[in-house]
Amino acid sequence: PSGAQLADNHDIISLQVHSSHSEAKVASVEQHESFESADDLQVLVHDLEHQLTSIVEKLENTIGKLQNQEDMLEDRVKLLESTVLTGVESKMERRITNLEKQLDRKVQRTVNKAQKSTQDEIDNMKEFAEKNADSGGWRLPFMFLAVLVFVAGTAAYRHYRYLIKSHLL
Repeated sequence: PSGAQLADNHDIISLQVHSSHSEAKVASVEQHESFESADDLQVLVHDLEHQLTSIVEKLENTIGKLQNQEDMLEDRVKLLESTVLTGVESKMERRITNLEKQLDRKVQRTVNKAQKSTQDEIDNMKEFAEKNADSGGWRLPFMFLAVLVFVAGTAAYRHYRYLIKSHLL
C-alpha cells in the first residue's frame, strides 16, 4: 500500500482526554512504562510510521503548492516587467518624437530668420548699388578729386620753383 493509504486508513486505537497539560504528560509517561510486550511496541512503531508518512505527505503537498505559487508569481513578475518595459519604451519614443519635432521647429525658425536677415541685407545692397549706379558711381568724383589734386600740386610746384629762383628760399 502507498503512503497515502497508510496515512488515511488507520484506526483510532485509544483516546484519552486530560484536563491539564501536566496530567497529559504524566499519563503519557505511565502509558509508555506500561508497554510490556513487543506487540505494544510494534503498534506504537506502526502508529509513528503512519504519523511520519502523513507529515511527509503534507510537507510534500505544501512544497508542491509553494512551488506552483512561486512559478505563478514569477510569471506575473515577467508579465509586469514586460508591460512596464513596453509602456516605458512607448512613452520614451513619444517623448523623443515630440522633442525632435520641437527641435526641428526651432531650428527651422532660426534658419528662416537667418535667411530673411541675409536676404534683407542682399536686397539693401542691391538697392544701394542701383541708386549709386544711376548717379555715375564713384568714378566721376574720384576723377574730379584727382584732377584737383594734380592742379593744386602743379601750382604748388610752380610757386616753389619761383621762390627758389627769386632766392627767397
